[in-house]
Amino acid sequence: MKENILLDYFANIRFPTEKAHGIQIAKMCEALAPRCSTLRLIVPERKNPKITESAFSYYKLRKNFTVIKVPIFDPTFLFSFSGGLYIKAETIIFIFALKKFFRMDANKGTHAFCRDETLLPALLKEYSHVVWEAHNIPRRKKWYVPFWKRCKKIIAISAGIKNELARVGVDPEKIIIARDAVDLGLFSPSVSKKEARKQLGVPLEKKIVLYAGHLYPWKGSGTLVRAANEFSKTDNALFYLVGGDVEELKDPEISRLCLENENIRIIPSRPHTEIPVWLATADILVLPNTASSKISKEFTSPLKLFEYMASRRPILASDIPSIREVLNESNAFLVEPDNFVSLANAIRQILKEGDNTNMLTEQAFSDVRTHTWENRAEKILALL
Repeated sequence: MKENILLDYFANIRFPTEKAHGIQIAKMCEALAPRCSTLRLIVPERKNPKITESAFSYYKLRKNFTVIKVPIFDPTFLFSFSGGLYIKAETIIFIFALKKFFRMDANKGTHAFCRDETLLPALLKEYSHVVWEAHNIPRRKKWYVPFWKRCKKIIAISAGIKNELARVGVDPEKIIIARDAVDLGLFSPSVSKKEARKQLGVPLEKKIVLYAGHLYPWKGSGTLVRAANEFSKTDNALFYLVGGDVEELKDPEISRLCLENENIRIIPSRPHTEIPVWLATADILVLPNTASSKISKEFTSPLKLFEYMASRRPILASDIPSIREVLNESNAFLVEPDNFVSLANAIRQILKEGDNTNMLTEQAFSDVRTHTWENRAEKILALL
């Protein structure tokens, strides 16, 4: 227990949000809170029209930390402008709102924690102990190096991020690698494949190949759609893409294939608490990340990877360094990235093997037991 730590976690997000970063932040706060004397999550007061529940209800969290919403002006009228104008504006607005918050705050913590590098200049003026959690390396990395050097610790979600930070001059001794994690209580299967399919209306007689998450190109969605297009109706396989929208695919040709192929089912965003049931319907869980993007190839630590491992289903993933940090031939099937023919062939082979995949799925489940939010929180706080 680190009872001397009063932790202020800053996040420039709509909270709650259906996006993965919201899940990660919520679960980390829940895991860190019992190990601190107090924990406050400080976010801008932006409404999310898609979610009416409280964060504690939406994410099924224990009420062991406080959420403080800083009043701001939300420039939603900038959504339609190109060049990320909205994101730039709301970041500046939140930073100015924090300056006012700091002047009025009588309960400032001993440590500040954030995963948004744009907040570091403001936080380093207010706190002697600032921890930055790195999920990517920004393009203006040289500008941020002085601020990274002043952080007490940096939490890197992958070895690739640590290596890149060290390359630009950050002391590797202050960088902790703490990959993402999973709530085993939520994702360890509580329903059978048959029960899950009945619950969600998924055909009982089909082989289900499932991907969970957004469909952005760097996640390999185009490769998966093209692989699905290699299957005909007689193959008895359905491809479920759960949690994304066709608009995220970006490529008109991929979007057309996705919409025209009857073997592909797009399930838009679902509550995170429903995802375990979707994963339980699957015969194969696919993680087709591209090797053409650095965030995918070297930096990412996908939440879905650990959720897949906890679900006790065969995992088929791209053979890239970021994924290799967790998966290998003993706990998953690995395939050449960005090769839809290889991906399709691997899917056919895994479906053919059936129960012969049990050894890999059980090894994946055994390996993921160390990747819990509680273990991650313990590791981070032990080094502060």
